[in-house]
Amino acid sequence: MLGLEVGANDYPIKPIRKDELLARIHTHLQIRQLEKESIRLAIAHEHQMAQFLEALPVGVAVHKPDGNVLYFNQMAKQLLQRSVLPDVDTNELAFAYQIYWAGTNTLYPTEQLPAIRALQGERVRTEDLEIHLDETVIPLEVLGTPILDDREAVVYALVTFQDITERKRSEQILADYSRELELEVSDRTAELAQTNVLLQQEITEREQVYLALQIANQELQQLAIVDGLTKIANRRCFDQRLQQEWLRLAREQQPLSLILFDVDYFKRYNDCYGHQAGDACLVQIAQVAKLGVNRPADLVARYGGEEFVVILPNTDRQGAITIAQGIRQAIRGLKILHEKSDVSEIVTVSLGIGSTIPIPGNLPDTLISLTDQALYVAKQQGRDRYSVNN
Repeated sequence: MLGLEVGANDYPIKPIRKDELLARIHTHLQIRQLEKESIRLAIAHEHQMAQFLEALPVGVAVHKPDGNVLYFNQMAKQLLQRSVLPDVDTNELAFAYQIYWAGTNTLYPTEQLPAIRALQGERVRTEDLEIHLDETVIPLEVLGTPILDDREAVVYALVTFQDITERKRSEQILADYSRELELEVSDRTAELAQTNVLLQQEITEREQVYLALQIANQELQQLAIVDGLTKIANRRCFDQRLQQEWLRLAREQQPLSLILFDVDYFKRYNDCYGHQAGDACLVQIAQVAKLGVNRPADLVARYGGEEFVVILPNTDRQGAITIAQGIRQAIRGLKILHEKSDVSEIVTVSLGIGSTIPIPGNLPDTLISLTDQALYVAKQQGRDRYSVNN
C-alpha cells in the first residue's frame, strides 16, 4: 500500500485467533479489576487506620525527620489544647508545646524529648515531663518509638502520651482496638500481596505503625498490674494472684498466709510533712517490704492508700510471723522522722497476720477478713506491732 515490497527475510505478521484475542482481553480485565480492588482495600485500610488513631484515648503524634509534627490525633489536640504548629524550629519544640520537667518551671531539654530520641533510633518511655496550660499542669506518661523503612532507616517518630490518672481506662480501650487492628492487618496483608511496589510500601508503613502500637499496648498491659507510685504490684494484681493461689493450695491442701499492714498515723504524717513527702515515704516502705520476701511465689502489693498486703503461699502461721517481724524491723530501720506519731518518733507500721489451709468452694475473702481483724487488734493494742488471728 505504501509501495514497499516484502522481502524474503521479512517476518510476516501472524494473525491472532478470535479465541486467543478474547482470552487476552479477559486476562487484561482481570488484572485491571485486581488493581482496582487492591487500591480500594488500601484506601479502606488507610481510612480505618485514621479512624483508629482518632478514636484512641491517648494522644498520638507523628514527627517528621526534622522534628516537626506531621500529625496529631484528637486526644493529642485535647491534651495539648492546640493543633499542629507548622514549621516549628526543633529547639523551640518544648516552648511551642509547653513541655516542662516534671515538678519544675524549666523547659524540657530538646535533646531529651522522646520524639527527638526516637528519631535517633531509640525507643523511650518516660514519666518525667508535664504540660503547662495556664494554671493547669498535666503530668504525662510518654512513649516514643522510631518508625523504620525497609532499609532500617528512621522515617518517622511515633509518640504516644496520656494523663497518668487515665492509665487503666486507656489500657483496656487500646487493647480492644489493637486486637481488631491485628485481625484487619492480617486479612488485608493477604489480599494486597500481589500489588505493585508503591502499594507494598504503603502496606509496610502501616505495619510499622501497627507494630509500634502493639509495643505500646504491651507496655500498658504491664502497667495495668503495677502501682504507679510505688512500682510494686497493685490491687488488681493482688486480687488475681490471691484467687490463683487459693485454688491451687485448696487442691494441694497446703497453707496460705496473708500479712496486711499500714502506716501508723499516716494522715498526720501527710498533714505535717506534705503529700510529696508522704508519697516518698510509701515508696520507701514498699521497696523495703518487697526486699523482705525472697521466694518467687511471694507477692507484696499496695492494697490501697497507706495499706500494703503480702501473699505467702505454702507458708504457715509461724513462717508468716517471721516475715512480718522482718518487715516491721526493716521499716523501723529506715528511721523516717514522724514527730506527730503517738507511738514513736519515727514511722512505724501495724501488721495483721492471717493463715489458713484453703477449703475448696470457699472464697479467699474469708482469709482477707481474718487478716483485717488481726490488723484491727494490733491497732487497738497500741500499734507498732503485729497481731495474729486465731
